[in-house]
Amino acid sequence: MTWNPDNDFPQQYRPRFTTALLAPRLWPHWLGVCLLWSCSWLPMRARHAMARPLGWLAWRWSAKRRHIADVNLRLCLPELDRADRERLLRRHFFEKMRTVMDYGVIWFGPAWRIRRLVQLDGIEHLQRCRDDDTPVILAVAHSLALDFGPARMTQEHSTYGMAKHARNPLADWLLQRGRTRFMCALHMRDAGLGGFIRAARRADSLFYLPDEDHGPRHSVFAPFFGVPKATLTAPARMARLTGARLIPAITRFDETRRRYVMSLLPPLDDYPSGDPVADATRLNQALETLIRPAPAQYLWTLRLFRTRPPGSATVYE
Repeated sequence: MTWNPDNDFPQQYRPRFTTALLAPRLWPHWLGVCLLWSCSWLPMRARHAMARPLGWLAWRWSAKRRHIADVNLRLCLPELDRADRERLLRRHFFEKMRTVMDYGVIWFGPAWRIRRLVQLDGIEHLQRCRDDDTPVILAVAHSLALDFGPARMTQEHSTYGMAKHARNPLADWLLQRGRTRFMCALHMRDAGLGGFIRAARRADSLFYLPDEDHGPRHSVFAPFFGVPKATLTAPARMARLTGARLIPAITRFDETRRRYVMSLLPPLDDYPSGDPVADATRLNQALETLIRPAPAQYLWTLRLFRTRPPGSATVYE
């Protein structure tokens, strides 16, 4: 597809800078943005060293998020005892702040710095589909470095994705601006799924985040780390409507390579199968395969099990 987002995606969301972003209540946030921009020019090791005390502070001050993550870990990784869970939680908050310290490169750095910071593994699976003129749905797990892989990939591959607005207007502008710096068009979730599917038929590659809990209306219960989870049926429906292959993917920091790596698995065979529960189970299993090598880098602070099977107790109280 020749990249022409104005013609191909007329309903795309365009992040626009407005004077409302200069309101006094946002000045402290602008200070944080300036600090991120300044830190983005430091060597990577210096940024990551700064993330250690910040991660400890985030762990101490985020009681609510820490509780949600602890519940998720107790359910998903029952083999961990309390001490192991606490170590994993502390590591999780460090990884979160390390990623935050690197966001300045993704938001403000030139393309060559992003290419040096982020690598792609398994991109041949995507390229093979493109060579066959087959559309692709990238089912991307909610890792802490969620935006890093797409920032690298969209320098070479045009994509279309769905996003939701952040509560903070400055954060929302920065996030969506960063996501659309290269060859990526966005459709906002509150604009409805119909327009997203229509645009998906015109896209080579589609980013979709399948692991959030959006309630029971468009979900089925399928095991996720052995726990029944309300899992969206939209990926299978979109694959059926667009003829797309589904490729699970995740972005995480590789300690050996000292780079962020976006890893793509081979396309799921015989997907969709026509059985919503079987399709949801296969997708969840693929996401587990991607999460387990570096569990501290998954976004455990999501309410993954907010929707419970009938008769089951809530878990986050």
